[in-house]
Amino acid sequence: MNIESQIQRVTVNDTSTWHRVRIGPFTSARKMDKVRGRLRAANIDPIVLKVKN
Repeated sequence: MNIESQIQRVTVNDTSTWHRVRIGPFTSARKMDKVRGRLRAANIDPIVLKVKN
C-alpha cells in the first residue's frame, strides 16, 4: 500500500507472540484520515492511538 510503517513484536501473558503494525505519527488529523480511508478501503480496520508528549 506504500504506507511507511513499523512492526512491533508483542508478547501477551508470556505465552503468545503477536505482531503489531504501527503507522505515524501524523502531522495533522487530515493526513491521518486519508491513510485511515485507504486502510479501510483495503478492509483493514485501524485503531487510532494518541501519543503522549
